Amino acid sequence: QIDSIPASGDKADLLFAGRLIKDKHVDMLISSLALAKKEFPGISCFIIGEGPEKNRLLSLSKSLGLEDNLRFKGFMEYDGIIAQMKSARIFVFPSTREGFGMAALEAMAAWLPVITVEHPMNSSTELIKEGINGLICQPDPEDLCLKITSLLKNEEKLKRLSLGARDSTRGLSWESISGITAGFYREALKR
Repeated sequence: QIDSIPASGDKADLLFAGRLIKDKHVDMLISSLALAKKEFPGISCFIIGEGPEKNRLLSLSKSLGLEDNLRFKGFMEYDGIIAQMKSARIFVFPSTREGFGMAALEAMAAWLPVITVEHPMNSSTELIKEGINGLICQPDPEDLCLKITSLLKNEEKLKRLSLGARDSTRGLSWESISGITAGFYREALKR
């Protein structure tokens, strides 16, 4: 289904999609964007989603002078999210609490390398092969900014990670994922 959805004409360097709650740490992305703007003044970022943190995040964005760099796109239907993923360059996923990381997996299927954060409660790090399909950073704005700018400075590396992201999702389907999950539970029950 992801392959059949055309890219949006609305392009961005960075993209986040998810519920706007504290555990997603969109504030870390916004702070990183402000740091990256010093080196890349025209950097652009879209945030897709709604949630209780939205007003605080809007205020933070304004206080950091990111009105020209950051756009909150609100809630979008699935096809719209995928179309937007296909028009971005990097998926930034700074969540510290993820059970699986479906958004990261969908981003990789849309050829987007993923930058996520190292945290014991973030299982989306299990999907990322460092330097192959994405990058893992420490949960702080400076390190996230370093990872973002390292890709924006190196088009060849960005292209390589994009191909790696897509290759990481080949052969995955709901059937294969449910089979892997069922196998995990069978092994756990044996113990």
